[in-house]
Amino acid sequence: CKTSNPGSNDILALNLQQQTVFEKIAGLANEWSSSAASDSPTSSTTPRLGLVVGATDPSSLSKARKAAGSKLWILAPGVGAQGGDLDAACRAGLNDEGTGMLIPVSRGISRATDPAAEATKLKEGINAARKAVLDERGEKRDQPGDSIAPYQKEFLEFSLKEGVLKFGSFVLKSGRTSPYFFNAG
Repeated sequence: CKTSNPGSNDILALNLQQQTVFEKIAGLANEWSSSAASDSPTSSTTPRLGLVVGATDPSSLSKARKAAGSKLWILAPGVGAQGGDLDAACRAGLNDEGTGMLIPVSRGISRATDPAAEATKLKEGINAARKAVLDERGEKRDQPGDSIAPYQKEFLEFSLKEGVLKFGSFVLKSGRTSPYFFNAG
């Protein structure tokens, strides 16, 4: 919808009548997604489309969120190695429920000295930014982790710290690929 490279402004930031090209694209994606969801007999109101908007341009991210509505998800690359500010991106791109954004930080995690620690730091940063956004907007929502018991949270944190719970891509003995591996013995 709106990439963060400077050349994207040559086309995507052109003004139509009352909006830019990327805002028109975001609005159309919202319309098409809503139409597809309502036309499908097996569907809920789950969005069918999403957008990619660079996190390095919070102003455009905010305009895209406004045009796309609250249900569409936005993939917002650019936090980390590309210099995007996590807090500014969250303020601009999160919907009123504090969701609706996927924030990939591939190089920031994969090239870190301690990828697990960096992933944990990023998760905590996202949750803090999300909380700040909801507080600013006067919204009170459950935060991730609120729905689990303290002993469950303690167990997960311990497992991550000890390295017995790992996230990535693992081929199990069964041949199945799993996004996590728990080494219980």
